[in-house]
Amino acid sequence: MCYYKYVDVRGTIYFLASFFACFFCYHNIAKAETAIGTALVEIKTQLVISEVTPMNFGTILVDENADTITLGLSNDITISGTSSTVGSTAQTGSFSVTGTADSSVSISFANGNLTGTGNAMNITNFIHDAGSSPQFDNSGNLTFAIGADLQINNNQQGGSYTGTYQVTVNYQ
Repeated sequence: MCYYKYVDVRGTIYFLASFFACFFCYHNIAKAETAIGTALVEIKTQLVISEVTPMNFGTILVDENADTITLGLSNDITISGTSSTVGSTAQTGSFSVTGTADSSVSISFANGNLTGTGNAMNITNFIHDAGSSPQFDNSGNLTFAIGADLQINNNQQGGSYTGTYQVTVNYQ
C-alpha cells in the first residue's frame, strides 16, 4: 500500500513569489542619482601698505637714568622718569593701507630700535587708532596713526638716532 502525503506547496510558492517580487522591486528602486554641488571663492585684493608720516619722538633732554618716553596718538609725549621734552616736534607715525573694500584686518607690530651715536634704544608697546576691529572703508582704504614707547638707556649719549620697526596688516 502506498501512502501519499499531501504537501501544501502553495505557502512555499507564495513565499518565493513574494521574495522575488520584492528583490526585483527593490533592485529597480535603488537607482543612482546625480546632484549638482555649489563651489564658492572670495578673492581678496593684495594688501598695499605705505608709511605716510614717520614716527618722531621729538627732542628729549635726558638725565643719567633710564626713562620711558611714550608717544601718544595725539602727538603727546609722556615721560616716566626725569627726562624732559624740548620743543614740540613729536609726531605720531601714520600708515595707509589699500585692500578689499569693507574687509576686516588685524594690525600688529614688531619691536624696533633707534641707533645713532650711543647705545641703541628699543621701541616697544605700539598702539594704533584703527580700533579693536580695523576695517577697510567701502573704497578699500584704511589709514591709521601709531604711537609707541621709546626706552632710553642709562646715560644715553646725546645725538641723532634713527631706526625702523615693522607693521603687519593681515586679512581676518
